Amino acid sequence: MQTPFNCAVCGQLVAPRLAHPACSKTCGSEQCKATYYRQCIRVFDQHRQQQRIKEFQQRGFDMVTCAVCNRQFEMIGYKHLKTHGLTVQEYAELYPDLPRLNSRMKQQRGRE
Repeated sequence: MQTPFNCAVCGQLVAPRLAHPACSKTCGSEQCKATYYRQCIRVFDQHRQQQRIKEFQQRGFDMVTCAVCNRQFEMIGYKHLKTHGLTVQEYAELYPDLPRLNSRMKQQRGRE
């Protein structure tokens, strides 16, 4: 027999017989399912990014570090800075001496 659980998004107590068989993490509302799905994708993307960084470091490529969150990237761009509420221009003004591209990205963009 399954026990009731709390929705991972809204916290509502859910009876197992009311939950969708494929998802026993949410209460089943469209809003909670969409929010939970976005959270899962975000975690997956972060894991994939960490694996990619490890691969590049093993190959000997340098990385640039975000001055706001101290995470490492090949390039600190608009998409990441948006999570901090910054634009590329604002980041460049706040941290003028810090690079936003690693050496591999600089070479690649120089060829374009």
